[in-house]
Amino acid sequence: MYYAWTEIRGADSDGNATSIKAGTEVTPASLNVSEEEFAELVAARSVRTTSYPDMPETFQGSPKDFILEKKRKELEELEDSFDTDPVYEPESETDGNDDDSNVVPSDDDEVDE
Repeated sequence: MYYAWTEIRGADSDGNATSIKAGTEVTPASLNVSEEEFAELVAARSVRTTSYPDMPETFQGSPKDFILEKKRKELEELEDSFDTDPVYEPESETDGNDDDSNVVPSDDDEVDE
């Protein structure tokens, strides 16, 4: 599939002016051009295999700007998801080993000296 990445003006088979909007799926037949002319549109990047981004009409900028802004927001949301407060877990009196080498003695414990 190929998509228009710019408005493409031309003429239909009767010679009437036509205008294809950016984002429209196109073929040589839909543009009323030869395979060679279509290849030139592809080479000029007026027609591409990548679909045109679904941009709001109010967006002021190029498709590239829109895609970069969208990716920046996605990255920002991902980074924000890592900014959660850690859960506090009190340390145990031992490190999980069976020996008592890490036990904190209390005042009631006898200490060998």
